[in-house]
Amino acid sequence: MSPAVDPAITEALCLDPSVTKIASHGGSGFASTFKLSSTVDGKDRNFFVKTGTGSDAEVMFRGEHASLNAIHSAVPNFCPRSYAHGAFKGTSNKYFMVTDFLDLGASGPAGSGDSLAKKLAKLHTTPAPVPEGFDRPMFGFPVTTCCGSTPQDNSWKSSWADFYANNRLRTILQQGIRSNGSDVELSKAVEKTASVVVPRLLGDDRLKGVVPVVVHGDLWSGNHGRGRLAGEGGVEEVVFDPSAVYAHSEYELGIMKMFGGFGTSFWKEYETLVPKAEPKEEWEDRVSLYELKAVIVGISGASSSGKTTLARLLRDIFPNTFILHEDDFYKPESELPTKDGLLDWDCAEALSIPDMTKALSYIREHGTFPPFVDSKEDQNTVGECPVPDATIEAMKAKVRAWLEPGRPGHAIFFSQGGNGPPLRVCLLDGFLLYARETAAVSALLDVRLLLRVSQERATARRGARDGYVTLEGFWSDPPGYVEKIVWPNYVASHAWLFEGGDVEGRPDGAVLEREGILAQTERGVDADMDTALEWAVETLMRQLEEICGVR
Repeated sequence: MSPAVDPAITEALCLDPSVTKIASHGGSGFASTFKLSSTVDGKDRNFFVKTGTGSDAEVMFRGEHASLNAIHSAVPNFCPRSYAHGAFKGTSNKYFMVTDFLDLGASGPAGSGDSLAKKLAKLHTTPAPVPEGFDRPMFGFPVTTCCGSTPQDNSWKSSWADFYANNRLRTILQQGIRSNGSDVELSKAVEKTASVVVPRLLGDDRLKGVVPVVVHGDLWSGNHGRGRLAGEGGVEEVVFDPSAVYAHSEYELGIMKMFGGFGTSFWKEYETLVPKAEPKEEWEDRVSLYELKAVIVGISGASSSGKTTLARLLRDIFPNTFILHEDDFYKPESELPTKDGLLDWDCAEALSIPDMTKALSYIREHGTFPPFVDSKEDQNTVGECPVPDATIEAMKAKVRAWLEPGRPGHAIFFSQGGNGPPLRVCLLDGFLLYARETAAVSALLDVRLLLRVSQERATARRGARDGYVTLEGFWSDPPGYVEKIVWPNYVASHAWLFEGGDVEGRPDGAVLEREGILAQTERGVDADMDTALEWAVETLMRQLEEICGVR
């Protein structure tokens, strides 16, 4: 039976409740999402609905409603139009937003034929409207918007440098301090960036020809696609989930460059339509200023493949590094599925994927550990470190040399070459990061490392552990648990990454390249941990250089 449609929604859209139905559709880390079907003027019509609870949802939906319509006003076929947002009538403290239904992946003829670059260029060259109470366009936005779960201070400013320094850098720092406590070094770095770097690169007497235009505000490959809007017209290049603001157009490019997913042809076309602002030779520095807060590194493999051991070693070797554990996102034991009469801890259904993506989004926004995550995994032991002290010290020395002034690591970790706060690295260790069921998690990773292990070694290692701290207390494997649950689940979720589906054989190079997964292959399936550490350190240094554009 379909859930009831709250009367606030049908009234806002002037729909007949008797022919209006709603069903779950898609997913989000911050809201519940639905497809609303009804009849409008005698024709079938679909809408997309987001719902959420609490004042945060109210603020988020108000901001997204205004963001979508600001983009739609400038480029009508570029995003869904939002029709309404507000409070439920039938449930207290619950809120909704209704937009055009976007049929992503729809087949059929093209609509306007405009490329993503052309549409974005039009968005970035359409002058902002004059806000009420002012006599010219301003930097800011009429309502609060949210990037992920973080409210953005959009109060109006006449200067772009003033807006970026105060409404973004300093405001986000204060939000982080309220959530996580003070960090003296981070505070110093942000203040230096706001007071020295921003005026130097973005000052009114430095950056030429800056005018406010609407930007999406959270444009990465996951918020862009091709689809049909409102069931009408052809297939279009579209964007969604915005956190809009009237800003300098180059502000958009920071997050686009950070996440990637936009190819050479896009950038070539875009730059012919929206030339770099003067001084052009400082364009890369300006984009870097808007760019990185954190790099998220996934470390995955079968249970007992050495993920947590490796993560803890890397945390001690690289600066500004912290760990997030996938195991901290287990659902309560009462909600776990069962298999062969046993609780199944080793499947996607046992995890709260939305909570995990919410945490990763927070890390991207703040560069710090999410305050709403209570880590139980850190209470688990991993046994005696299997890597010799000499190897660990050699890796520390290697990274220290890489961090010296003039070397790539120094430019990466210490204020982004002087143009921003120091980079943070989050190591996400988990048994199920690269499965098809967790694609939403993998999409938020910048680096993906895969550890290999044989069933024999994994079984022996897991058997040597006492058990695991859980939300409810402590879990110890019953006899045969690895053979019945852990290993079969690992094979089922990861066979697609290996030649012939043999998870103890060679990884499929073509698949790993396509998915952006890096695996250590030289020493076979059961390489020792010191070999894995040496490989991971070297790989991570090279990946950070590539991501940050430093060599």
